[in-house]
Amino acid sequence: MKNSTKFVLSMSALALMAAEAATAGFTPYVIRNSALGVAPTIGTSGANTTFGVPSPSQKAGFGSNDVNGITVGQISNIQFTLNSATAYSGTTAPVILPYVNIWAQDAVSGNYFAIYFGLDAFVTNTGGVKSVNVGTSQLASVTFGVSETNAAVNGVANAGSWLATALGAPGAGTSYTMAQVANFQIVAPPSSWVASGNSNGVGGGAPREFGTDTTFGFNWIFGQGSGANNGYNGYDYTVSGASVVPAPGALALLGVAGFASRRRRA
Repeated sequence: MKNSTKFVLSMSALALMAAEAATAGFTPYVIRNSALGVAPTIGTSGANTTFGVPSPSQKAGFGSNDVNGITVGQISNIQFTLNSATAYSGTTAPVILPYVNIWAQDAVSGNYFAIYFGLDAFVTNTGGVKSVNVGTSQLASVTFGVSETNAAVNGVANAGSWLATALGAPGAGTSYTMAQVANFQIVAPPSSWVASGNSNGVGGGAPREFGTDTTFGFNWIFGQGSGANNGYNGYDYTVSGASVVPAPGALALLGVAGFASRRRRA
Protein backbone atom coordinates (compact mmCIF):
# COMPACT_ATOMS: atom_id res chain seq x y z
CA MET A 1 0.00 0.00 0.00
CA LYS A 2 2.84 2.32 0.85
CA ASN A 3 4.49 1.65 -2.50
CA SER A 4 1.24 2.49 -4.31
CA THR A 5 1.02 5.74 -2.38
CA LYS A 6 4.57 6.65 -3.37
CA PHE A 7 3.78 5.87 -7.01
CA VAL A 8 0.68 8.09 -6.97
CA LEU A 9 2.60 10.91 -5.35
CA SER A 10 5.40 10.58 -7.92
CA MET A 11 2.94 10.66 -10.80
CA SER A 12 1.21 13.68 -9.26
CA ALA A 13 4.54 15.46 -8.99
CA LEU A 14 5.30 14.72 -12.65
CA ALA A 15 1.89 16.01 -13.69
CA LEU A 16 2.49 19.23 -11.79
CA MET A 17 5.94 19.49 -13.36
CA ALA A 18 4.36 19.21 -16.81
CA ALA A 19 1.94 22.01 -15.97
CA GLU A 20 4.78 24.18 -14.70
CA ALA A 21 6.87 23.50 -17.82
CA ALA A 22 3.97 24.41 -20.08
CA THR A 23 4.04 27.93 -18.62
CA ALA A 24 7.78 28.13 -18.09
CA GLY A 25 8.88 31.32 -16.37
CA PHE A 26 10.54 33.77 -18.75
CA THR A 27 12.68 36.76 -17.71
CA PRO A 28 13.15 39.83 -19.96
CA TYR A 29 16.67 41.24 -20.17
CA VAL A 30 18.89 43.55 -22.22
CA ILE A 31 21.65 41.86 -24.22
CA ARG A 32 23.34 44.71 -26.03
CA ASN A 33 23.27 48.37 -25.03
CA SER A 34 25.52 49.91 -27.65
CA ALA A 35 26.67 53.51 -27.63
CA LEU A 36 25.80 53.53 -31.34
CA GLY A 37 22.07 53.89 -30.73
CA VAL A 38 19.20 54.15 -28.26
CA ALA A 39 19.28 51.44 -25.60
CA PRO A 40 16.55 48.75 -25.57
CA THR A 41 13.69 49.17 -23.13
CA ILE A 42 11.74 46.54 -21.19
CA GLY A 43 8.38 46.98 -19.51
CA THR A 44 4.92 45.56 -18.96
CA SER A 45 1.49 46.23 -20.40
CA GLY A 46 -1.09 44.44 -18.28
CA ALA A 47 -0.09 40.78 -18.30
CA ASN A 48 2.12 41.29 -21.36
CA THR A 49 5.83 42.05 -21.63
CA THR A 50 7.11 44.87 -23.84
CA PHE A 51 10.44 45.15 -25.63
CA GLY A 52 11.55 48.34 -27.31
CA VAL A 53 14.44 47.88 -29.77
CA PRO A 54 14.63 51.27 -31.49
CA SER A 55 18.12 51.20 -32.99
CA PRO A 56 20.39 48.90 -35.00
CA SER A 57 23.07 47.12 -32.95
CA GLN A 58 20.73 46.76 -29.96
CA LYS A 59 19.36 43.45 -28.61
CA ALA A 60 17.08 42.15 -25.86
CA GLY A 61 16.10 38.67 -24.76
CA PHE A 62 13.30 36.72 -23.08
CA GLY A 63 14.93 33.79 -21.30
CA SER A 64 14.01 30.75 -19.23
CA ASN A 65 16.02 28.19 -17.28
CA ASP A 66 13.03 25.95 -16.60
CA VAL A 67 13.98 23.33 -19.20
CA ASN A 68 17.69 23.23 -18.46
CA GLY A 69 18.85 19.63 -18.30
CA ILE A 70 16.84 18.20 -21.16
CA THR A 71 18.25 17.87 -24.66
CA VAL A 72 17.29 19.97 -27.68
CA GLY A 73 15.55 16.93 -29.16
CA GLN A 74 13.41 16.54 -26.05
CA ILE A 75 11.57 19.83 -26.63
CA SER A 76 8.03 18.86 -27.59
CA ASN A 77 6.37 22.26 -27.98
CA ILE A 78 7.26 25.96 -28.28
CA GLN A 79 4.70 28.76 -28.14
CA PHE A 80 4.92 32.52 -28.42
CA THR A 81 2.51 35.37 -29.22
CA LEU A 82 3.34 38.79 -30.66
CA ASN A 83 0.30 40.85 -29.74
CA SER A 84 1.48 44.04 -31.43
CA ALA A 85 4.51 45.71 -32.94
CA THR A 86 4.73 49.49 -33.25
CA ALA A 87 7.35 50.89 -35.60
CA TYR A 88 9.65 53.68 -34.51
CA SER A 89 9.95 56.73 -36.74
CA GLY A 90 11.87 55.93 -39.91
CA THR A 91 11.60 52.16 -39.56
CA THR A 92 11.03 50.30 -42.83
CA ALA A 93 11.94 46.75 -41.78
CA PRO A 94 9.09 44.22 -41.80
CA VAL A 95 7.57 43.00 -38.56
CA ILE A 96 8.61 39.42 -37.92
CA LEU A 97 8.92 37.27 -34.84
CA PRO A 98 12.09 37.08 -32.79
CA TYR A 99 14.29 34.03 -33.16
CA VAL A 100 15.21 31.29 -30.69
CA ASN A 101 18.66 30.94 -29.16
CA ILE A 102 19.52 27.96 -26.94
CA TRP A 103 22.66 27.56 -24.87
CA ALA A 104 23.93 23.98 -25.15
CA GLN A 105 26.84 21.95 -23.83
CA ASP A 106 28.95 19.29 -25.51
CA ALA A 107 29.11 16.31 -23.14
CA VAL A 108 32.58 15.22 -24.33
CA SER A 109 34.53 18.49 -24.17
CA GLY A 110 32.31 20.28 -21.64
CA ASN A 111 32.29 23.36 -23.89
CA TYR A 112 29.24 25.61 -24.27
CA PHE A 113 27.87 27.09 -27.49
CA ALA A 114 24.63 28.54 -28.85
CA ILE A 115 22.14 26.94 -31.21
CA TYR A 116 19.87 29.38 -33.03
CA PHE A 117 16.85 29.02 -35.31
CA GLY A 118 13.82 30.92 -36.58
CA LEU A 119 10.20 29.78 -36.57
CA ASP A 120 8.82 32.28 -39.09
CA ALA A 121 7.56 29.49 -41.34
CA PHE A 122 5.06 28.48 -38.67
CA VAL A 123 3.59 31.90 -37.84
CA THR A 124 -0.18 32.30 -37.83
CA ASN A 125 -1.64 35.78 -38.17
CA THR A 126 -5.08 36.46 -36.70
CA GLY A 127 -6.23 40.06 -36.76
CA GLY A 128 -2.66 41.31 -36.61
CA VAL A 129 -1.70 39.05 -33.71
CA LYS A 130 1.16 36.79 -34.78
CA SER A 131 1.68 33.52 -32.93
CA VAL A 132 3.78 30.38 -33.03
CA ASN A 133 2.73 26.96 -31.74
CA VAL A 134 5.09 24.26 -32.97
CA GLY A 135 5.50 20.62 -32.01
CA THR A 136 8.06 17.93 -32.64
CA SER A 137 7.10 17.37 -36.28
CA GLN A 138 7.63 21.04 -37.14
CA LEU A 139 10.85 21.24 -35.14
CA ALA A 140 12.17 18.24 -37.07
CA SER A 141 12.07 20.34 -40.24
CA VAL A 142 13.84 23.39 -38.81
CA THR A 143 17.32 24.46 -39.93
CA PHE A 144 19.72 25.22 -37.06
CA GLY A 145 22.84 27.37 -36.81
CA VAL A 146 25.67 27.39 -34.26
CA SER A 147 27.47 30.37 -32.73
CA GLU A 148 29.17 31.87 -29.66
CA THR A 149 32.21 29.62 -29.84
CA ASN A 150 35.72 29.84 -31.26
CA ALA A 151 35.06 26.39 -32.75
CA ALA A 152 32.88 27.95 -35.47
CA VAL A 153 33.16 30.81 -37.95
CA ASN A 154 29.97 32.33 -39.39
CA GLY A 155 27.95 29.31 -38.32
CA VAL A 156 30.39 26.76 -39.78
CA ALA A 157 32.10 24.34 -37.40
CA ASN A 158 35.87 24.48 -37.79
CA ALA A 159 37.11 21.23 -39.32
CA GLY A 160 38.76 19.08 -36.68
CA SER A 161 37.24 21.02 -33.78
CA TRP A 162 35.29 19.49 -30.89
CA LEU A 163 32.14 21.07 -32.35
CA ALA A 164 32.70 19.55 -35.78
CA THR A 165 33.16 16.17 -34.12
CA ALA A 166 30.03 16.63 -32.01
CA LEU A 167 27.93 17.69 -35.01
CA GLY A 168 29.38 15.01 -37.25
CA ALA A 169 29.65 17.56 -40.05
CA PRO A 170 33.06 19.29 -40.15
CA GLY A 171 32.90 22.40 -42.30
CA ALA A 172 29.59 21.29 -43.76
CA GLY A 173 28.00 24.73 -43.92
CA THR A 174 25.73 26.84 -41.74
CA SER A 175 22.68 24.60 -41.86
CA TYR A 176 22.31 21.74 -39.39
CA THR A 177 19.44 19.32 -38.86
CA MET A 178 17.57 18.33 -35.72
CA ALA A 179 19.33 14.96 -35.87
CA GLN A 180 22.68 16.75 -35.55
CA VAL A 181 21.73 18.98 -32.60
CA ALA A 182 19.12 16.81 -30.86
CA ASN A 183 21.43 15.21 -28.28
CA PHE A 184 23.01 18.40 -26.96
CA GLN A 185 21.89 19.22 -23.43
CA ILE A 186 20.33 22.61 -22.72
CA VAL A 187 22.58 24.27 -20.14
CA ALA A 188 23.02 27.93 -19.18
CA PRO A 189 26.78 28.56 -19.00
CA PRO A 190 28.25 30.30 -15.95
CA SER A 191 28.83 34.04 -16.17
CA SER A 192 32.59 33.45 -16.17
CA TRP A 193 32.27 31.55 -19.48
CA VAL A 194 30.44 34.35 -21.29
CA ALA A 195 32.03 37.39 -19.60
CA SER A 196 33.43 40.15 -21.78
CA GLY A 197 37.04 39.49 -22.74
CA ASN A 198 36.67 35.73 -22.42
CA SER A 199 38.68 33.44 -24.67
CA ASN A 200 35.76 31.12 -25.48
CA GLY A 201 34.61 32.87 -28.65
CA VAL A 202 31.47 34.36 -27.08
CA GLY A 203 30.49 37.55 -28.94
CA GLY A 204 29.00 40.81 -27.70
CA GLY A 205 25.56 39.84 -28.97
CA ALA A 206 25.42 36.48 -27.20
CA PRO A 207 22.29 35.73 -25.13
CA ARG A 208 23.49 37.03 -21.76
CA GLU A 209 22.28 39.90 -19.61
CA PHE A 210 24.11 43.17 -20.16
CA GLY A 211 26.09 44.15 -17.07
CA THR A 212 25.66 40.88 -15.14
CA ASP A 213 26.45 38.17 -17.72
CA THR A 214 23.49 36.14 -16.42
CA THR A 215 22.46 33.43 -18.89
CA PHE A 216 19.29 31.45 -19.62
CA GLY A 217 19.15 28.08 -21.36
CA PHE A 218 16.22 28.90 -23.68
CA ASN A 219 15.85 32.40 -25.17
CA TRP A 220 13.72 34.42 -27.55
CA ILE A 221 15.91 37.16 -29.09
CA PHE A 222 14.78 40.64 -30.17
CA GLY A 223 17.15 42.79 -32.17
CA GLN A 224 20.18 42.52 -34.37
CA GLY A 225 21.19 39.09 -35.53
CA SER A 226 22.42 37.54 -38.75
CA GLY A 227 20.67 37.82 -42.10
CA ALA A 228 16.93 38.46 -41.89
CA ASN A 229 17.13 38.79 -38.12
CA ASN A 230 18.24 42.40 -38.57
CA GLY A 231 14.61 43.18 -39.41
CA TYR A 232 13.74 42.92 -35.73
CA ASN A 233 15.22 46.36 -35.01
CA GLY A 234 13.05 49.46 -34.98
CA TYR A 235 9.93 48.12 -33.24
CA ASP A 236 8.27 48.22 -29.86
CA TYR A 237 6.95 44.69 -29.25
CA THR A 238 4.19 43.52 -26.91
CA VAL A 239 4.43 39.78 -26.30
CA SER A 240 2.78 37.04 -24.24
CA GLY A 241 2.26 33.29 -24.04
CA ALA A 242 5.93 32.29 -24.14
CA SER A 243 6.34 28.63 -23.23
CA VAL A 244 8.65 25.70 -23.91
CA VAL A 245 7.50 22.19 -23.05
CA PRO A 246 9.67 19.06 -22.63
CA ALA A 247 8.61 15.69 -23.94
CA PRO A 248 6.90 13.50 -21.28
CA GLY A 249 9.89 11.17 -21.10
CA ALA A 250 12.20 14.11 -20.36
CA LEU A 251 10.34 15.36 -17.29
CA ALA A 252 12.38 13.17 -14.96
CA LEU A 253 15.55 14.96 -16.11
CA LEU A 254 14.21 18.20 -14.72
CA GLY A 255 13.99 16.54 -11.31
CA VAL A 256 11.50 16.97 -8.50
CA ALA A 257 14.02 19.26 -6.79
CA GLY A 258 13.99 21.57 -9.79
CA PHE A 259 10.21 21.45 -9.81
CA ALA A 260 10.11 22.42 -6.14
CA SER A 261 12.49 25.30 -6.82
CA ARG A 262 10.21 26.62 -9.57
CA ARG A 263 7.21 26.35 -7.25
CA ARG A 264 9.03 28.39 -4.60
CA ARG A 265 9.91 31.10 -7.15
CA ALA A 266 6.25 31.28 -8.24
